[in-house]
Amino acid sequence: MIFLYIFFSIIFLTSCQNGNHRNSDLKYIYNEIQENHPGIFNKEDPTFKENLKHNYLKANKAFYKTSQNPKQITEAFISTFNDTHLSVNWYNEMPKIIPYNFKPFQIKYFLKNIVWIDLPNFDLTESQQQEFNSLLAVIKNFRKKNIIVFDLRGNQGGNSDYGIASSNKVDTSNLVSLNCAHVFLNIRSAISLANLMSEPHCFLL
Repeated sequence: MIFLYIFFSIIFLTSCQNGNHRNSDLKYIYNEIQENHPGIFNKEDPTFKENLKHNYLKANKAFYKTSQNPKQITEAFISTFNDTHLSVNWYNEMPKIIPYNFKPFQIKYFLKNIVWIDLPNFDLTESQQQEFNSLLAVIKNFRKKNIIVFDLRGNQGGNSDYGIASSNKVDTSNLVSLNCAHVFLNIRSAISLANLMSEPHCFLL
Protein backbone atom coordinates (compact mmCIF):
# COMPACT_ATOMS: atom_id res chain seq x y z
CA MET A 1 0.00 0.00 0.00
CA ILE A 2 2.68 2.50 0.99
CA PHE A 3 4.57 2.01 -2.26
CA LEU A 4 1.48 2.41 -4.38
CA TYR A 5 0.11 5.60 -2.94
CA ILE A 6 3.47 7.35 -2.89
CA PHE A 7 4.21 6.19 -6.41
CA PHE A 8 0.99 7.65 -7.80
CA SER A 9 1.25 10.84 -5.77
CA ILE A 10 4.71 11.49 -7.12
CA ILE A 11 3.40 11.53 -10.68
CA PHE A 12 1.33 14.58 -9.79
CA LEU A 13 4.10 16.23 -7.83
CA THR A 14 6.46 16.13 -10.76
CA SER A 15 3.92 17.17 -13.35
CA CYS A 16 2.13 20.04 -11.64
CA GLN A 17 3.82 23.40 -11.35
CA ASN A 18 1.02 25.14 -9.50
CA GLY A 19 1.76 25.43 -5.78
CA ASN A 20 -1.77 24.56 -4.71
CA HIS A 21 -1.69 21.29 -6.67
CA ARG A 22 1.65 20.34 -5.18
CA ASN A 23 0.38 21.17 -1.72
CA SER A 24 -2.65 18.89 -2.11
CA ASP A 25 -0.50 16.02 -3.39
CA LEU A 26 1.87 16.26 -0.45
CA LYS A 27 -1.10 16.39 1.91
CA TYR A 28 -2.47 13.23 0.28
CA ILE A 29 0.79 11.39 1.01
CA TYR A 30 0.74 12.70 4.58
CA ASN A 31 -2.85 11.54 5.14
CA GLU A 32 -2.18 8.09 3.69
CA ILE A 33 0.83 7.57 5.95
CA GLN A 34 -1.17 8.80 8.91
CA GLU A 35 -3.97 6.34 8.20
CA ASN A 36 -1.97 3.29 7.09
CA HIS A 37 1.63 3.32 8.34
CA PRO A 38 2.16 0.92 11.30
CA GLY A 39 4.34 3.52 13.02
CA ILE A 40 1.17 5.41 13.95
CA PHE A 41 0.02 2.46 16.06
CA ASN A 42 3.43 1.45 17.43
CA LYS A 43 3.46 2.11 21.18
CA GLU A 44 7.25 1.76 21.19
CA ASP A 45 7.53 4.74 18.84
CA PRO A 46 5.34 7.36 20.57
CA THR A 47 6.87 10.29 18.67
CA PHE A 48 6.11 8.93 15.19
CA LYS A 49 2.90 10.89 14.72
CA GLU A 50 4.46 14.09 16.02
CA ASN A 51 7.50 13.69 13.76
CA LEU A 52 5.26 12.95 10.79
CA LYS A 53 3.37 16.21 11.26
CA HIS A 54 6.56 18.21 11.84
CA ASN A 55 8.25 16.85 8.70
CA TYR A 56 5.10 17.34 6.64
CA LEU A 57 4.87 21.02 7.63
CA LYS A 58 8.56 21.45 6.90
CA ALA A 59 8.21 19.88 3.44
CA ASN A 60 5.07 21.88 2.73
CA LYS A 61 6.87 25.11 3.53
CA ALA A 62 9.78 24.09 1.29
CA PHE A 63 7.50 24.03 -1.75
CA TYR A 64 7.05 27.78 -1.49
CA LYS A 65 10.28 29.02 0.07
CA THR A 66 13.10 27.10 -1.64
CA SER A 67 14.31 26.49 -5.17
CA GLN A 68 14.18 22.70 -4.70
CA ASN A 69 11.99 20.82 -7.14
CA PRO A 70 9.08 18.63 -5.94
CA LYS A 71 11.14 15.47 -6.41
CA GLN A 72 13.88 16.62 -4.02
CA ILE A 73 11.41 17.83 -1.42
CA THR A 74 9.39 14.61 -1.50
CA GLU A 75 12.48 12.40 -1.25
CA ALA A 76 13.67 14.46 1.71
CA PHE A 77 10.26 14.08 3.38
CA ILE A 78 10.21 10.29 2.93
CA SER A 79 13.82 9.89 4.11
CA THR A 80 12.94 11.39 7.52
CA PHE A 81 11.10 8.18 8.43
CA ASN A 82 14.25 6.04 8.22
CA ASP A 83 12.00 3.20 7.04
CA THR A 84 13.29 0.84 4.35
CA HIS A 85 9.69 -0.18 3.50
CA LEU A 86 8.69 3.40 2.71
CA SER A 87 10.28 4.80 -0.42
CA VAL A 88 9.75 6.89 -3.52
CA ASN A 89 9.96 5.24 -6.94
CA TRP A 90 9.80 7.53 -9.95
CA TYR A 91 7.86 6.51 -13.02
CA ASN A 92 10.67 7.21 -15.50
CA GLU A 93 13.12 5.20 -13.39
CA MET A 94 10.92 2.12 -12.91
CA PRO A 95 12.43 0.11 -15.83
CA LYS A 96 15.80 0.34 -14.07
CA ILE A 97 14.30 -0.88 -10.79
CA ILE A 98 12.02 -3.57 -12.21
CA PRO A 99 13.19 -4.67 -15.65
CA TYR A 100 10.40 -6.15 -17.76
CA ASN A 101 12.26 -9.23 -18.87
CA PHE A 102 10.07 -11.89 -17.30
CA LYS A 103 10.25 -15.44 -18.55
CA PRO A 104 7.18 -16.54 -20.50
CA PHE A 105 4.43 -18.68 -19.01
CA GLN A 106 5.01 -22.07 -20.47
CA ILE A 107 4.24 -25.76 -20.15
CA LYS A 108 6.84 -28.46 -20.74
CA TYR A 109 6.00 -32.10 -21.27
CA PHE A 110 8.28 -34.98 -20.30
CA LEU A 111 7.40 -38.57 -21.13
CA LYS A 112 3.67 -39.24 -20.84
CA ASN A 113 3.12 -38.49 -17.20
CA ILE A 114 5.09 -35.37 -16.25
CA VAL A 115 4.06 -31.75 -16.77
CA TRP A 116 6.29 -28.82 -15.82
CA ILE A 117 4.53 -25.44 -15.54
CA ASP A 118 6.58 -22.23 -15.34
CA LEU A 119 4.81 -19.40 -13.49
CA PRO A 120 7.34 -16.52 -13.59
CA ASN A 121 5.12 -13.63 -12.57
CA PHE A 122 1.78 -12.75 -10.95
CA ASP A 123 1.72 -9.05 -11.88
CA LEU A 124 0.55 -9.42 -15.44
CA THR A 125 0.62 -7.14 -18.44
CA GLU A 126 -2.18 -7.43 -20.99
CA SER A 127 -0.18 -9.82 -23.16
CA GLN A 128 0.86 -11.90 -20.13
CA GLN A 129 -2.79 -12.11 -19.08
CA GLN A 130 -3.54 -13.69 -22.45
CA GLU A 131 -0.67 -16.16 -21.95
CA PHE A 132 -1.95 -17.00 -18.49
CA ASN A 133 -5.54 -17.54 -19.67
CA SER A 134 -4.29 -19.89 -22.39
CA LEU A 135 -2.23 -21.76 -19.83
CA LEU A 136 -5.24 -22.20 -17.51
CA ALA A 137 -7.30 -23.62 -20.36
CA VAL A 138 -4.68 -26.33 -20.86
CA ILE A 139 -3.90 -27.07 -17.20
CA LYS A 140 -7.38 -28.46 -16.51
CA ASN A 141 -6.53 -31.40 -18.79
CA PHE A 142 -3.65 -32.56 -16.58
CA ARG A 143 -5.61 -34.34 -13.87
CA LYS A 144 -4.38 -37.76 -14.98
CA LYS A 145 -0.69 -36.88 -15.00
CA ASN A 146 1.45 -38.58 -12.34
CA ILE A 147 3.50 -35.46 -11.63
CA ILE A 148 2.62 -31.80 -12.10
CA VAL A 149 5.37 -29.33 -11.19
CA PHE A 150 4.48 -25.67 -10.58
CA ASP A 151 7.82 -23.88 -10.92
CA LEU A 152 7.71 -20.57 -9.01
CA ARG A 153 11.46 -20.04 -8.84
CA GLY A 154 12.25 -16.44 -9.71
CA ASN A 155 8.57 -15.47 -9.60
CA GLN A 156 8.38 -11.67 -9.33
CA GLY A 157 5.26 -11.73 -7.14
CA GLY A 158 2.02 -9.84 -7.65
CA ASN A 159 -1.59 -10.96 -7.23
CA SER A 160 -1.70 -14.33 -5.44
CA ASP A 161 -5.10 -15.04 -7.01
CA TYR A 162 -3.24 -16.08 -10.16
CA GLY A 163 -1.45 -18.81 -8.23
CA ILE A 164 -4.71 -19.96 -6.68
CA ALA A 165 -6.37 -20.05 -10.10
CA SER A 166 -3.56 -22.26 -11.40
CA SER A 167 -3.70 -24.77 -8.56
CA ASN A 168 -7.50 -24.95 -8.64
CA LYS A 169 -7.34 -26.46 -12.12
CA VAL A 170 -5.67 -29.63 -10.85
CA ASP A 171 -6.01 -32.03 -7.94
CA THR A 172 -3.78 -30.64 -5.19
CA SER A 173 -4.76 -33.14 -2.52
CA ASN A 174 -1.28 -34.64 -2.90
CA LEU A 175 0.52 -31.29 -3.08
CA VAL A 176 4.18 -31.42 -2.06
CA SER A 177 5.94 -28.10 -1.41
CA LEU A 178 9.68 -28.31 -1.94
CA ASN A 179 12.03 -25.90 -0.19
CA CYS A 180 14.51 -25.00 -2.92
CA ALA A 181 17.19 -24.32 -0.34
CA HIS A 182 17.27 -28.03 0.36
CA VAL A 183 15.71 -29.79 -2.63
CA PHE A 184 16.21 -29.16 -6.32
CA LEU A 185 13.74 -31.05 -8.45
CA ASN A 186 15.14 -31.42 -11.96
CA ILE A 187 13.57 -33.38 -14.74
CA ARG A 188 15.68 -36.47 -14.07
CA SER A 189 14.48 -36.71 -10.48
CA ALA A 190 10.92 -35.96 -11.64
CA ILE A 191 11.04 -38.94 -13.98
CA SER A 192 12.29 -41.14 -11.15
CA LEU A 193 9.47 -39.97 -8.90
CA ALA A 194 6.86 -40.48 -11.62
CA ASN A 195 7.89 -44.09 -12.00
CA LEU A 196 7.40 -44.65 -8.26
CA MET A 197 4.02 -42.96 -7.86
CA SER A 198 0.76 -44.71 -8.60
CA GLU A 199 -1.45 -41.61 -8.16
CA PRO A 200 -1.10 -37.96 -9.22
CA HIS A 201 1.11 -35.61 -7.20
CA CYS A 202 1.64 -31.86 -7.52
CA PHE A 203 5.01 -30.37 -6.69
CA LEU A 204 5.45 -26.70 -5.85
CA LEU A 205 8.94 -25.32 -6.42
